[in-house]
Amino acid sequence: SSYTELPMDRHGEFCSLDAYVIRWGYQLSHLIDGAKFEMNRSSGSIRCCYFFWQGEHCSVTEKTASALLTVELDKERGPQIRVPQYKEPPVFLQLFDGKMVVYHERSLFDAFEASSSQSTMFTIRSCVENEFYILQLPDLNGRWLQSVSSFIIVSPGGDRLFVWHGSDSASSICEAATKCANSLRQRYCV
Repeated sequence: SSYTELPMDRHGEFCSLDAYVIRWGYQLSHLIDGAKFEMNRSSGSIRCCYFFWQGEHCSVTEKTASALLTVELDKERGPQIRVPQYKEPPVFLQLFDGKMVVYHERSLFDAFEASSSQSTMFTIRSCVENEFYILQLPDLNGRWLQSVSSFIIVSPGGDRLFVWHGSDSASSICEAATKCANSLRQRYCV
């Protein structure tokens, strides 16, 4: 199978046209009388789980390839979990600590276009801390605005970010939008 490993600074970036395989290594621990004890490595306490995230607009061929690649990469024989876009489980979202970005267009995923002549709009998904992420909307249009959410707009050329909070946005959504905007600013130097 053919695949490309993303560099560390791109972890957490997804495009709805593609599929991704994510290897998650975790360690088991025990609680004894309220005290946490780490199990040692020799007892097999390090485990792996593979997620295969499939974008909403991903082709059937690519979805199949991601499932097969997951099996091929899984040397540890850990759990393999299919993650369709918009049905991400909390443990998957927590891997990215609120810095997950899902792009609608591959051009923005491939390279955030500083020369873009159009503004780009993102919305906040989820309102649970460390489980939220931002989703690029197909276009900049007022029909997306909702009074219970927040949105991030990146200006043409990427030199400015605007955060818009709906009048009924929960404080957790507003905080998530601010955190995501700062993450975008750091990621793309806007």
